[in-house]
Amino acid sequence: NLPKGGTCSNGNLLWTAPTAEGQAVGTMYVSSGKYYWEMLLNTAGSGSAFGIAKDTTDINNISLTAGSYVYYTNGNKYNGGTGSAYGATFTNGDIIGVALDLDNGTLTFYKNNTSQGTAFTGLSGNFTALIYDGTSAGTPTYDANFGQRPFTYTPPTGFNALNTYNLSVPTIMNGANYMAASLWTGNGST
Repeated sequence: NLPKGGTCSNGNLLWTAPTAEGQAVGTMYVSSGKYYWEMLLNTAGSGSAFGIAKDTTDINNISLTAGSYVYYTNGNKYNGGTGSAYGATFTNGDIIGVALDLDNGTLTFYKNNTSQGTAFTGLSGNFTALIYDGTSAGTPTYDANFGQRPFTYTPPTGFNALNTYNLSVPTIMNGANYMAASLWTGNGST
């Protein structure tokens, strides 16, 4: 995770939010496929949210950017700063499952294994996982599971864990073959 405020620990899977607004985004972006991950609210903040951010999203201003799609603790869904009614509220101890289907352009959230319905449609582009916290007091903590351990709940059919094992094989297997420095020793005249 790349945090704006707060700290990451436990292999960057545990984020402790700052005492003011902050967020953490993943380091892997996906543009196709079906991915699932779970977020545990160890200690919820006053404005906790989980979802995705587009690669063009300014991570220093997630809550006001059109490229973020999240499910808030108040039960609303937000695209940037625009919210609308969506699902159940959630709090400490709840596990939010995130099902990102980029083959069909949809995003669905699960609260403790209960689908809240399709939150967003028409998604395309490169996306990564997002945790947002708008609290102004305390130290909320969030625990991410991208499949590094068994999921608490079974992912929807056809969805894979969002981790490197499930990403497509890169065109260039070893970037050093094409991007490594080439050394040359000159003699001053040729």
